[in-house]
Amino acid sequence: MGQSTVTFDFDGRTNETGFFHKHLDIGIHYSFKPTWTVGLKYRAQYRTKENEWHLEQRPQGELIKGVNSQKLKWEFRTRMDYRIREGKNDEMRNRSRIQIKALSPISLLKITPFISNEFFFAPKS
Repeated sequence: MGQSTVTFDFDGRTNETGFFHKHLDIGIHYSFKPTWTVGLKYRAQYRTKENEWHLEQRPQGELIKGVNSQKLKWEFRTRMDYRIREGKNDEMRNRSRIQIKALSPISLLKITPFISNEFFFAPKS
C-alpha cells in the first residue's frame, strides 16, 4: 500500500500496407489501498490516413480495483480519456474493462492466461 509506479508503453500496429497505428503512454499509478489503484497517464497516438500521420493526444485518469479469489484474479478498470484530435472536436470517453486472469503463470514459459473485455462510452459530439 502507498506504492507509486511509473509506467511506459509503446504499441505499434501493422497491416498489409505497413504501420498504421503507434502510440506511446507514460503514467504514474498509486496504490491507495491494498486492492485499489489510481492512475494518471498521457498517450500520444498516431494513425495514418491517406498516407499521413495524424496525432491524437489523450490525457487519461483511471481507477482500478483488484479482487483475488482462490484460483483467479479479477480486475475492474474505469478510464476517462480526454481526446484531442486534429480536425475534430475534443471529446471525453469512458473505457471500462473487466479482466480475469490466473493468479500465477503456468508452464516453463511463465504464461499467464487471461480473458478481458473493454467497453467504450462517449457522448455524442
